[in-house]
Amino acid sequence: MSTTFRSPPRAAAVTGGAEVFFSDQPTGMFNQERVLGYRVDALGGTVWGPVVVSSHLSSKSRLPVVVDADDICRMVWEDDRNGTPDIYGQAIKSNGQLGGATTDVPTGTEGWSVRLAPNPSRGQTQIRLVGMPGAIGSISIVDAGGRAVRSFGSALDGTWRWDGRDGDGRLVPSGVYWLRVTGATGASATLAEPIVRLR
Repeated sequence: MSTTFRSPPRAAAVTGGAEVFFSDQPTGMFNQERVLGYRVDALGGTVWGPVVVSSHLSSKSRLPVVVDADDICRMVWEDDRNGTPDIYGQAIKSNGQLGGATTDVPTGTEGWSVRLAPNPSRGQTQIRLVGMPGAIGSISIVDAGGRAVRSFGSALDGTWRWDGRDGDGRLVPSGVYWLRVTGATGASATLAEPIVRLR
């Protein structure tokens, strides 16, 4: 797949094959890396790729990847593009396009943005949806396997606070979590921005 790869490949099993991700050094310069993705079939043939998951040339490490029931892969990595290690994340759809899940409800998710502060966090995280329509039924924090660990009702101002605890009041383990937004009709979309919990 690449003669300039730097990191060991990360793979996630998807329907009929796997999606494979790794960082490479296209310029041959140390710490000038990007992240690439491929989808292969059960025989190892390329279905799509390479897809450039992160094009910014910088040091990248720790590339965990998970896949949900819709074959949407989500990955995060540590990246020093701003001079200090920061956490970045990206969702990759089953057709190789970047972004969140394709869904028609809740409508208008393309114009939303989510603001998480602080992120990563050991304490409380403020979750704010900007540009969200008024028809939000609830939000849920979901783990890497897609299981809801905490749910919240609607908020008129689009702001919620999560203390890092599950629905039973227990602190959740360190790791990457996702925000699932459910519309008033009951359909949901999982947003691509990861919530990183530290202990």
